Amino acid sequence: VRREELCNSKLIGMVERVNKIQDAYVSHCVDYFGSNMSMLVESLVGQISDGVEKLCGRRSSAQGSRSYHNSSLTTLSQDTHLGCKALLGVITSSLFRMSCASDSTLSKIGELVLKLQKGPVALVLEIKNTIFNILEAVAQHPDILLSNPGAILGALVPVLSISMINSQSGDTRFLCAKVLCDMVLFYISEIYGSTEVCEPAEEARYQEIERLLNEQIQENILPNLPSLLNDEDPIPLYSLKMLIAILDFNPELTSVVSELGLLPNFISYLSLDHPNNNVHNLRLCKIMTSTMEVPLDELLKYGIVERAASVLSYTCENMVEAFMEPSLELCFAIISRVLEQGDRKSLNVMAETCIQKIVNLGKHADVGVSEMAGKCVSMLS
Repeated sequence: VRREELCNSKLIGMVERVNKIQDAYVSHCVDYFGSNMSMLVESLVGQISDGVEKLCGRRSSAQGSRSYHNSSLTTLSQDTHLGCKALLGVITSSLFRMSCASDSTLSKIGELVLKLQKGPVALVLEIKNTIFNILEAVAQHPDILLSNPGAILGALVPVLSISMINSQSGDTRFLCAKVLCDMVLFYISEIYGSTEVCEPAEEARYQEIERLLNEQIQENILPNLPSLLNDEDPIPLYSLKMLIAILDFNPELTSVVSELGLLPNFISYLSLDHPNNNVHNLRLCKIMTSTMEVPLDELLKYGIVERAASVLSYTCENMVEAFMEPSLELCFAIISRVLEQGDRKSLNVMAETCIQKIVNLGKHADVGVSEMAGKCVSMLS
């Protein structure tokens, strides 16, 4: 029996259904099948890797050889794709997916992402799409992410970071950014959630995750931000979403972001027709406004008062609920900074165009919105 047949999604589905039967013999058979799944997965990943290597890594010599005519390459591509679909079936199985969490398997999946970028599109497109489905499945299953954070943060994250910048394919860059964002946000939420008292071993594990995550953020994510923000949509959206989570996670990195010279980008996104004018960017602008690492003169030079006032006016006039609180928080940060370090006249535009709108928001049903509106009014009056 071929490996991909043993890992076939239909067979796995049948095994999962059979496993619900309350029978000792059936349970023993399922346990035996499961105990061998890790070995099958390792072998299957090796088979996929060999196929991709022949299709991509040595394609020039392979295509020139008699043993690799076009029909042979097509067959090899189809067989490799079947192997990928079988691996996807395992990794999406609640019963067997942990068989895919070994260092070797995760590392080889990362290597496949890099190798597939060199392959002929006609032969590797379906393989590449399925590999990204596998990566998305990894990012969506906490048990895999938590079982081997060392391999994911040490092997997969660097590959995704490299590929989302260097790949010639816009689709590949987008998929890498999406999967990377999902992984980073998951680990950040887990570290936040570990603040409760836990066992020493558990605490040490979360500290290791935090160390590895910080390392990847500083080495492979933040340095790539300028390129990501200038890429095609929706890559900048995922970059902004990831960045605001990173700064919430580690506020000390605000100075690093400031040094990247991205302030003009963030402020320029505060434009009604800009695709990056979103909640994530509003929160980023608030953070950059609140930090003393960014000189007030720079904020004013790039027009943050006028742009923030324009976004808030539009938000009020069109009742854009999602923007209300973050827009007010940004305005409050600007007002506080100007009153502390600058000339009150810098706020004239905001006072003239927004004061009545902010007063009206003081009656908003959302307590967060009404309280923030009250604070802004008291400081602007």
